[in-house]
Amino acid sequence: MKKLSLLVFLLFSSMAVSIAQRTVAGVITDTGGESLIGASVLVTGSTVGTITDIDGAFSLEVPDGSNSLEVSYTGFENQIIDITGTSNVSVILTEGKLLDEVVVTGYGTAKRSDVVSAISTVKASEIEDIPIASIDNLLQGRSTGVEVTSINGKPGQGAYVRVRGLTSINGNNDPLFILDGVPVDRTTYAALNPSDVESFSILKDAAALSIYGARASAGVVLIKTKRGSAGNSYVEYSTQIGTQSALDDGFTLMNASQKLNYEIALGVRAPLTAAGRASLLEFGTDWENTILRDAGMQRHNLAFSGGSEKGSYYLSMSRFDNQGLSVGSDFNRTTAKFNGSYKINDWIEVSNSLTIARRNDNELRDRNNVQSPFVGIYAYNPYETIYNLDEDGEILYDEFNEPVYNFTSQGFNIIEAIRNNPETNQWTDLIGNLNLTLKPFKNFTFTTSGGYNYNSLARTYFIKPNSILDFYVGDTDAPGIKTDSGNARNRVVWSNTAQYNLDINESNNLTFLLGTEYIKDDFTRYSISGKGFPIGLNTQNVAAEITDGFTDLDQFALFSTFGQIGYSLDKNLQLSATVRRDGSSRFGANKRYGTFWSIGAGYDLAIGVLGDNSFFDQLKLRASYGTTGNEPTGLYDALAAVDFVSYQDQTASFQGNVANPDLQWETQKSYSLGMDYGIFNNRVTGSVEYYNKTAADLLFPRPISNTTGFREIQDNIGILSNSGLETEIYYQPVRGDFNVELGLRFSTNRTLIEQIDTDETIDPVNAFGSVLQEGEIAYIWRLVEFSRVDSETGDLLYFDAEGNETNAPTASDAKLLDGKSAIPTFWGGFDLNVGYKGLQLSSQFSFKGGNYIYNDRRRVLTNGLSGARRNQSVEALNYWQQPGDVTDIPRPDVEVEPTDSDRFLEKGDFIRLRNLRLGYTLPQSITNKIKTKNITVFVAGSNLMTFTGFTGDPEVGVFIEESADDVNGQLPGEFAGFSYPNTRSFTGGITVRF
Repeated sequence: MKKLSLLVFLLFSSMAVSIAQRTVAGVITDTGGESLIGASVLVTGSTVGTITDIDGAFSLEVPDGSNSLEVSYTGFENQIIDITGTSNVSVILTEGKLLDEVVVTGYGTAKRSDVVSAISTVKASEIEDIPIASIDNLLQGRSTGVEVTSINGKPGQGAYVRVRGLTSINGNNDPLFILDGVPVDRTTYAALNPSDVESFSILKDAAALSIYGARASAGVVLIKTKRGSAGNSYVEYSTQIGTQSALDDGFTLMNASQKLNYEIALGVRAPLTAAGRASLLEFGTDWENTILRDAGMQRHNLAFSGGSEKGSYYLSMSRFDNQGLSVGSDFNRTTAKFNGSYKINDWIEVSNSLTIARRNDNELRDRNNVQSPFVGIYAYNPYETIYNLDEDGEILYDEFNEPVYNFTSQGFNIIEAIRNNPETNQWTDLIGNLNLTLKPFKNFTFTTSGGYNYNSLARTYFIKPNSILDFYVGDTDAPGIKTDSGNARNRVVWSNTAQYNLDINESNNLTFLLGTEYIKDDFTRYSISGKGFPIGLNTQNVAAEITDGFTDLDQFALFSTFGQIGYSLDKNLQLSATVRRDGSSRFGANKRYGTFWSIGAGYDLAIGVLGDNSFFDQLKLRASYGTTGNEPTGLYDALAAVDFVSYQDQTASFQGNVANPDLQWETQKSYSLGMDYGIFNNRVTGSVEYYNKTAADLLFPRPISNTTGFREIQDNIGILSNSGLETEIYYQPVRGDFNVELGLRFSTNRTLIEQIDTDETIDPVNAFGSVLQEGEIAYIWRLVEFSRVDSETGDLLYFDAEGNETNAPTASDAKLLDGKSAIPTFWGGFDLNVGYKGLQLSSQFSFKGGNYIYNDRRRVLTNGLSGARRNQSVEALNYWQQPGDVTDIPRPDVEVEPTDSDRFLEKGDFIRLRNLRLGYTLPQSITNKIKTKNITVFVAGSNLMTFTGFTGDPEVGVFIEESADDVNGQLPGEFAGFSYPNTRSFTGGITVRF
């Protein structure tokens, strides 16, 4: 009987347990629709749980009364999923800034919790679907300490990137970009397909940078591209189509009637009869709508990825087409990418990374005259026509049945030039490496890597016979001019690293790294010009005469040895030390080698002193100190290089510059103090960091006596310092099916000229009106101070050197404007992302300020009598006319800016809605039925709104591209001129993964 009672009791108990449980199943994916294998699914508040299978699926017996599941996966944000009343769920995890996130460091990777240096990471999910060709522009507002300014809005154009302010005056200020271990030049950035990028890692402090030595003083950007993985094979196709338009320029130009009245009032045109006025107004041109257009763009990308335990592959092909804002300006790019790996056996693995690209563009002149369409928009008068017309308004044609273009009041016609002066560029790019990794015994890894970077440019510029420009610069007896030119870079990189991890015990770990690196650059250029071309033919073999040509070769080499040691104690104390010795061919024989080093330390109070606590997930203190170097931008500045010329039909040579065998590295010493934190189960994460860096032995041309036959010698003459504060914070107030994330990144910087070995203020060659002065902020403005427009006389009044008003200032009245510099003192970005299940809205703002910009565009468009023959802003109509008039515009015959003043100096502060994206990922229940893994559709916009007090677009990059010696050498943001305008875009697209 007892046995029977026990049997009945157990039977009913098991039935009760069965009744008290239910099965919940589901699928876990990331935001891209990729199944997450091994994701943890746990019944909230219990130990009941499971992990997802190879398809990201799970099935779990949930006790009665349990209404939520906790889902987690390494590198992703945890989610609490409500399962009330449901037995099937679909979960999308978002990537998070977790402590065990793996980040790319110099020559390796590490968990973020183990990093003692300042490294910012930008992931692919943060930059997806942004319609930008050059990858450096994708970093705008994404990282603390990193200031990114578009050079201009030309399709395929790059950006100025500055990490923690200026590093040098005449040396390199561009961070080193490294693609999968191969250093790439900035001319190559537009060759890379953003869809291939997995992450950017920006190295900022000495502890991170010193392992790259001489090339790292301006920062390092490591680009990691996508690779395949075992158990995750897919085919993915994505497309994006949209349109771009010019950002508002902030000016309203005079219409035809206003401009005629203005010319008559200023006396540059005689009064018109009614009939004469009517004839001028009957046929005119809206030059802005004629020259500019809504530009189409589209992108197509096809990728294959997968792998096994033995190897992996990632293959992609892409096409990007982007019309320019002006007719005659277009950019396209075709790329192919292959990353592979294969394990030969347990201790030998080979891998590679390969990118091949072909880029083409139709170039427009970017000059400070009407040969540029972006000057022509403002210069041509609205009553002028594109073509010469007869009295009935019909176009006149010449003997070749070509329309006769109007020379206009400017003596030029940009519409004609776009057609008859075509310029094209074609780039071919190959970037790749081959790696061999050996692990002959436990904890030891040896890697040898051979990298190759080939980039070539072929340029053609043709001034067609009988074109307007040919009329000015050509030969009437041999009409037509053509130049074929180009260059090619061959870069070879060979690096070797050996790493050994010594696990002393469970608490103590040592890591040793030794390495060598060799880089060799060959850069060749060529050019050939001819004149006299038959109509319809333009190859040089049909030219009447070859007028010019040359080829040349530049070479550069760098050899380095380096080492690093790291120590970890109890996972909360980390120490590191790095040393690197570089030898560069750019320096004199006496100073060819430089040694750079760093030390760094980090301690996590949340693990150590505070122990187990429910508040802090991380409270890590970091500190670093070290040195890096900088090279001159010239390859042969230290040598007494010989130049060659032709003299009486014989080869002749002469010394081109003064040798300086003691020319040495700029050396940068820097320290930083930082804190990383995470609280409330990492709902709030962020960091705060202070940095200070000093660059000594600044590379700069020192004036020498003209009796030597030279004006200057390249030398080391000064000290530059940078200091600033960086802070970032990310907050997830809501997690789950409905999720909210906020992020803020804010950086400050102060750049000071500590010392210059000269008594004079320096007018740097890369600036237009800002100067360098010992003891002052860098690129401080030196201008005459403007006072007002005299209401009695209409004169422009300025302050002279003694502070008295004058209407005739001179250059000697200019003064340093306290606190007003051409470079910004703060910048950053902030995000707001909101999602519900498959619907996700993400927004990103960027901002910058503290800088002052000379608005040369406003000066030109309110130039009084001097500018009356070209169109002007309606602001110019408000000019002084009689005593008592209170206005900002002087009497028309007054010379505007007799010497440069701060009248047109404006603050460059702005906030811009950089990117806005709304995406929807279809539920798994739908995609499963149509045999797909993931389908996402989206609409997006870029540069949608700008808040600023600046007149026009405050995001100023280059002043003019072509008329300056070197775009890369120009100080970004100093002068607002008439370069290619920045763009606003609207796009939509779809991504399908099978």
